[in-house]
Formats: sequence, C-alpha cells, structure tokens
Amino acid sequence: MSIKRFIQALVAVALGAAVAVSCEQKIERIPVLTLENTTIGNGGGSQFLEVASDSDWTISVEYGMGTGWVHFSQTSGPAGIMNIAVTFDPNENKSVRSATIKLKTASYPVEGKSWGTLKIKQAGSLAGTLPQWLELPAIEATEKMMVFGSYDMEGVKYKNRAESGLRNYSFYWDVDGLVSIWVAYPLNKDLYGNGKYDYQWTADPILTEQGVYQPDITEHSYGGRDWNDDLWNRGHQMARADRQLTQASVMSSCYPTNITPQGSKFNGGIWGSLEVAVRNKAGSSKMDPKKDTLYVVTGCTQEGSNTWTSSYYQREVKVPSAYFKALLRKQGTNYSAVGFYLPHNAETETDNYMNYIYPISELETKLGYKLFVNLELVPELDAAAIAAIKSPADPTAVFNAW
Repeated sequence: MSIKRFIQALVAVALGAAVAVSCEQKIERIPVLTLENTTIGNGGGSQFLEVASDSDWTISVEYGMGTGWVHFSQTSGPAGIMNIAVTFDPNENKSVRSATIKLKTASYPVEGKSWGTLKIKQAGSLAGTLPQWLELPAIEATEKMMVFGSYDMEGVKYKNRAESGLRNYSFYWDVDGLVSIWVAYPLNKDLYGNGKYDYQWTADPILTEQGVYQPDITEHSYGGRDWNDDLWNRGHQMARADRQLTQASVMSSCYPTNITPQGSKFNGGIWGSLEVAVRNKAGSSKMDPKKDTLYVVTGCTQEGSNTWTSSYYQREVKVPSAYFKALLRKQGTNYSAVGFYLPHNAETETDNYMNYIYPISELETKLGYKLFVNLELVPELDAAAIAAIKSPADPTAVFNAW
C-alpha cells in the first residue's frame, strides 16, 4: 500500500470513530460566547459573535455606560453552535463605555448561575477634545482600540501649561498593534537641550494607569532577529537626543509608547541620519528658539508586514513595514512643511533619506489621515495658503532652505 493510501485509510478510520462517538454520546455544552475582539474602537463596526449552547437560547445586553449601542442580527436560537452578527454604534462621547452580553439557556443553571456572560468595552471619542497644538494630527473615529496621551518634561501626564509647564510629547497607541502609530512633539534648541543624562527602559505610566498591556522592554530589546541577524532594536520615534533637557525628559523618551522594534542597521543608518538632520534644522542659527519651532510627527505603519518579534515569550509585536516623519517649520509668521516616508527593510537602511522626501499632502495619502490640521486655527492662513504649505512643488528645495 502506498503512503498516500495508508494516510487516507487512517483518516477514514478516525472520522468513522468520531461519528460513532457523536452518535452514541451527547456532547454537553454550557453557554459559551466568543467574540474576536472584546475591546471595540470608538468608530463602532461589526463582528461575528459565536454562540454555543446545548439547548434553546436567548441573548440580551446589560449596559454599564451608555445604552442601546449593541445590536444583534438575532436574539434567540436553537441548540448548537451559531455565528450571529453583532453591530456596535460609534461612541461620540469622550469616555469609555462598557456592556455585558448575557446568554440564557433552558439547560442552565450550573452551580446556581442562569446564564453565560461576555464583558465588552468601547473606546471613547477623542475627536474635537484634543489640545490645539500645531504638531497633532487629526484623530478620527476608528474600529481600533486606541489610547491618546501627552507628557510633560517631568515624564508625567500633561495637565496644562500652568501646572505642567512645557509639553514633552504626545502619542497615539494602538492597543492591538502594541505600538504608537505616531508620536508628536515640538522641537527647538531650547527644548532638546544639551545635557548628558542616563536613561532606563521603563513602563509607560499612562498605559499602566489605564490597565493597557504594553511590551516589557526593561531588560531586553524586542526578541527575534532582524534582516541582518541582529536583535530588533528598541527604536525611538522621538529621538532620545531630542529630549536632553532634564533627566526626567530623557527617561520619558524610553517609554514603550515612544519605542518600536526596528532593524539595527536601519536604526543606526538612514533613521539615525534623519534624526540628526531634523535636530540640526531645529537648532539652526536661522531659528530663534523663543519665537520659532519645528513641529514633528514621527510614526510607523504595520500594514503589509509579515514579520514579528519573539518578545521573549511575551506577546509578539508586528515589526513596522515603514516609518515616517512629518515636519512643520514655523519661522516668525512663515510656515513650510515636508515629510519623509521610509520603507523599513534591508534595502533602505543604508540609503539616503532625501530619496524619500514628500510633500505633506502625499504623505497624508500614504498614511490615510490628516497632518497638521490645526494650521486651520492660525488666523493669517486661509485654505489656499495651507494647501500651498502642504503641497510645495519641490519639497527637497524647501528642506534644503531650512
């Protein structure tokens, strides 16, 4: 008998045995509810909810915050395993809201319980509630669970200028992706300072406060190997050298919200070179730190990536497929802007970053969201002036002129 026929015979025997067991013995199930994602983005959306029961069932919702925002394609059914559609309305409130899906069956209770439960929560909407800082991108409703946070120069949550002084950086954390899709901050010579401070890899206090999981990068880099057989670097989004103002500001640059897994030669090559160039532009003799500022958005995308870290037996992190920097230069009452979009691969790591310069309008198309939206609040800028800032004919000439 050939190996193929032998394997087919074994499969047939196994299937026959499984059918016999299913016919002779009832497989008992308590009510089970399964949802792929129990944290829902503020933009709402739809998922399939798996209902498993050994008898007729009904389903209902008990709301912790908000009412009527969870909808089912059907609320009752027969014994068995069934997928039903569940739809979540967008959350237009700033606060997170929660609900408990309850499954009641004829054969329950078990140990005094009368139903199965599944707790879910939905992110609040940040749109329209953020500070009006020039560096912040637009935040719109999304099906992802996201966290926004801002730090001051002492490395704690920014409150306001009176209490917190200078702002440090802001981040937009993807709860499932385990990276910030962007970090935004102001930069000039007075802000990046010239101190020589120690640093440590520490947990992000805002994520800790909200009970949001974050990779532990305190003792190791991200696990796994990059394209050059080196460990993935703990790559900064905002460079550590951009915050040498105080010991606390340096320490805050090493929170996981400012770090991503980055190829070692990419980090020390094209990305590091771009970081130095940006810092030099911010500290240029043409820029008065009391009046002028470079506003920076730096971030990454994981879209299209099939590479993961090992995270030293913790949750794996998808390695970003590309990184970007968006730069808005304010000098007096004049504004100009350019962007960079760098594919994260072995071919790019030793290349010249100027080969990847773009107008902001093109960078927005690549990213799928708007940058420097608060330019609209600058009194002297109308729509035509903003469009010209975002779409210069020659972004290379703009950057070189800085």
